[in-house]
Amino acid sequence: MASGRRYTPILSRFDNLPIPLLNVVEEAHRGITIKFEQYRLGQNPSESMKRPASLWLSVSFVRHGEGSSRIMDPQLTSQGRYQASALGRQWSNVRIDKLYLSNTTRTRETTDCILESRTGAEVEKAEKKILIELDLGAEVKALLMAGRSDAAHSLRTDNGRAVQPTSVRRRHRTPGGESPEDVARRAQLALLHLIFDHGVQLASPPEEASDDSHSWDGTLIDGIPHLVVVSHNLFLSELFESLQCWEKTTHVETMEYRNAGW
Repeated sequence: MASGRRYTPILSRFDNLPIPLLNVVEEAHRGITIKFEQYRLGQNPSESMKRPASLWLSVSFVRHGEGSSRIMDPQLTSQGRYQASALGRQWSNVRIDKLYLSNTTRTRETTDCILESRTGAEVEKAEKKILIELDLGAEVKALLMAGRSDAAHSLRTDNGRAVQPTSVRRRHRTPGGESPEDVARRAQLALLHLIFDHGVQLASPPEEASDDSHSWDGTLIDGIPHLVVVSHNLFLSELFESLQCWEKTTHVETMEYRNAGW
């Protein structure tokens, strides 16, 4: 799997579910966790009982362009449209087999700007609610709408307690909202769906992914699907960081996606 410019062979390198997924309870996603456990235990989810070969998939994770506001469902600014269009031109001749986006205005507009600026073949796209940004909850949103940013910040940080140990802050939820750990779990589930829906088996690992550095010059590999996911900063950061912390109880925060960054 390619994330940015690095290959990470998820299903051959990591044998277990990431820690947040061990307690997944959502009925809608229980099937994908069971499928992954079958894979881990050597049970092919298809007809054969022999563990399948590694699944390969190339994914480009893209943050939406600059929005006009950080709350509610803002449109892109003119700068945001420029950012997305510039990325589309950069990817003018890049093969995209399918594009997934969250169901928000800014990701829809980013997607449209990217695709309208390309000269390649038409791209199939699909909206997925699982790709949305961290939900702040109704109370925080109401405070922000009223211009009470200090009160909103206090609620988000649990009056300062949630900015202390990382483990405490990552579990803190605002009323009706999500914690960073909730978003990480959602991101991991989304990744598993992509892998099992689009990953392909190869007779042997591609040469480009066989070196110790896992480096990639940006050239897509024939036979491996290339997906684009247009989402949000916190969601994408949690997803990328999860790849670095798969199966670990600790979480190291290293990522920050710029507008229209990938």
